[in-house]
Amino acid sequence: MVVNKLFGRGAEKQLLDAHYKSDVSCLLAVIGRRRIGKTYLIRRVLDRKIDFEMVGSQNGTQKDQLQNFQIALKNYSQTPISLPKPKNWIEAFEQLKQYLVVKKGTKKKVIFLDEFPWINTPKSGFVEKFAHFWNSWASENKVMIIISGSAATWMVKNIVNGKGGLHNRISQTSYLHPFTLRQSKEMLRGMGIKATNSQLAELYMVLGGVPYYLSLMEKDKSIQQNIDSLLFKKTGKLFNEYQNLLPALFDNAKNHMMVLAVLASKWKGLSRSEITSTYKKKDGGGLTKILIDLEQSGFISSYIPFKKTKKDTLYRISDSYSLFYLKFLKRYRKDSFFDVSKTANYRIWCGYAFENLCLQHVPEIQNVLGISKIKSGSSSFLFKGNLDVDGFQIDLLIERADNVINVCEMKFHSSAFLIDKKYYNHVKYFLSKFQEIIGDKSVIHFTMISSNGIVKNTYYKELVDSEIVLNQLIF
Repeated sequence: MVVNKLFGRGAEKQLLDAHYKSDVSCLLAVIGRRRIGKTYLIRRVLDRKIDFEMVGSQNGTQKDQLQNFQIALKNYSQTPISLPKPKNWIEAFEQLKQYLVVKKGTKKKVIFLDEFPWINTPKSGFVEKFAHFWNSWASENKVMIIISGSAATWMVKNIVNGKGGLHNRISQTSYLHPFTLRQSKEMLRGMGIKATNSQLAELYMVLGGVPYYLSLMEKDKSIQQNIDSLLFKKTGKLFNEYQNLLPALFDNAKNHMMVLAVLASKWKGLSRSEITSTYKKKDGGGLTKILIDLEQSGFISSYIPFKKTKKDTLYRISDSYSLFYLKFLKRYRKDSFFDVSKTANYRIWCGYAFENLCLQHVPEIQNVLGISKIKSGSSSFLFKGNLDVDGFQIDLLIERADNVINVCEMKFHSSAFLIDKKYYNHVKYFLSKFQEIIGDKSVIHFTMISSNGIVKNTYYKELVDSEIVLNQLIF
């Protein structure tokens, strides 16, 4: 389906509009993983206001990039005469400057350099020459430059935190994140896609809130039909997505894929030492860079468990699609989604994937609980136990400044979840042990987050202090 409307990026649109309308030059950086909608956002908001746009070629040489520049400049300047191909970036930016100087009109001139890291080929001096172009001319001549890149680590290191000619020159940095459930529903509704909130959650657990993935949905198919045709059919547009996703972002992407495969072996996350013991490479700078790459690009997240230190940091896969591929699709892709969705393994996967969905919506959870204005932080807790005491894990804790800790349990079921005696005893046990561990300085509130509610029996009334249902995370 062709999507021609901008969804879910209201704040980003306002920023772009404000910078365009201002009377001063501005240099903006837009960063986000592949498929997140950076190019679409900029083109939709600025539309015909763009005076020059160039897209970098992945793995292209300096010659390739300069040729792309030449072609783009000819198209925008609309000259019938062939422009001389610039020999280097000094000549290229001089040509761009001359084109903008003679361009009629008093409006702010807009330059969009897409996939900026790809343009910067080795030994080309591109970034240095671009910085000179900005500092010597563009910054003083009512010019708006937007640079965009999917290689988030490179953008942060060389542009946002760059120490050269671009140091402290960025007017605004926008990080595009996946859509929330609410934004995803807005987009699907705008596309004419009909889905219940449970179906929306299932789709989100499979694809996440990646706008490009959602844009591929077809309105004449159900949610399950769309998942089946996109991911399980060889002709599906996302059938080979995982194999292409990371190589488009990272050099030596096989190493990044190996680390993701290691992290997929344990739902709750792994420490650096645990990753090292399985990842068949030496610990050190290589693994450090890979973890930074994956986290800054939104594939993994790191967190420090409750009452632990930085050395205890755990890493887990947070990208929904990558998690679905590694934990489920990779094994069952030769089958149909309709068949595998009926299996026990799929129901087990849904339980864990729903936990991941909730961890992606902690701000929404805080809002529903009415604590969004109270300073708080989220984490997990692991008690390994010993010969005398059973261990347990709490996947989501919200520690609040008012000395309350919300202990959250997340349950995905096709109907209302029933708290039976066994589950009641399990919860009573770990809540009492957790209270012993933290002492009496904080009050524990037991919060249940579910897909379809909790049965209001006697156990519920005794255990549950607050309840959140999926619908509340969407509206």
